[in-house]
Order: sequence, then structure tokens, then C-alpha cells
Amino acid sequence: MAEKKNKLRFNVIDLAVIIIIIGAIAGTALRYNLVSRISSTGVSEEANISFIARELRLSSVDGFVEGDVFYWKQNGIRIGTLESKTRDYNEVFIHNSDFEIVKSYNEQRYDVRGVIKASGSFTDDGFMLGGTQYIGPGKEMIIQSKNILVTVTITDVSKVSGD
Repeated sequence: MAEKKNKLRFNVIDLAVIIIIIGAIAGTALRYNLVSRISSTGVSEEANISFIARELRLSSVDGFVEGDVFYWKQNGIRIGTLESKTRDYNEVFIHNSDFEIVKSYNEQRYDVRGVIKASGSFTDDGFMLGGTQYIGPGKEMIIQSKNILVTVTITDVSKVSGD
């Protein structure tokens, strides 16, 4: 009787399976831009994120406390600390008797402008909060602290100068 020895043999099907697996891994890395995310998360820069919250009551204005930490409600990401705030009467535009649009002020509501100091990275596309979430002028966000939950519009994002 002849003995049969099982030898491990490498064939074309094995090579095809290995190529498919490598292709799937490379495709996933390209799809989610993993290389740039891994390289950019190591570099963190400080930025001042300016915002405006419109048509607030006075009690809501008092919810903006300098030094409080603010979070992005939609995804729970920490934005940063409130550095400063100013309040003004809410600007409204109305038609006068000549049907011209004129600016006036609603003395029952307030607009709050503020600056949050945040950490992230500046890329060619703009500021990436925490290296992953884009924030730029015109973006509306629901932010929250321990004192307030409010919708704001981002007006500017600038680098903190190291003077």
C-alpha cells in the first residue's frame, strides 16, 4: 500500500483570495481617508470659533457663562470653553410706511455673539474639530453646556495667535 501525504499547496485560488482581501482593506482605507486622519490627529492647534445665537430671552442669555465647556449636541463632541460673549438687542428688518426695508431692534429678544476656544486642526478644507468634524462660517450647530442648549450659527474660525 502506498501512503498518501497531504502537502500544503499554494494555488491560483489562494492567490485570488489574498488579492481580494488586500483590495478590500485598501478600498476601506481610501473610502474613509484613514491615512490623512491618522496623520492629522497628532497635530492639534487652538482656534477661536465665533458664533451668533439669535432671538434669545434674557434668561437664555444668562446661560452663556464664560469658562463653561460647550459640546456639540448632535454627536457629543467637546467643542471647547466659552472665552467671551456680548449681547445686543435682536436685529429685525421691517417695512416702513414707504415700504422700504429698515433695520430696527426688538427689545424683548437678544442676539448673543461669543467666542469658544477649541482644539483641532486646520486643513485645506477648513477647521476640523478634534481632527474629524468640519466647522466653518455659516454652519448651524446645536451646542450645549451645563446651563444652556441653543442653536448657533458659526461666523468665523481663526487660529489662536501664540504672541
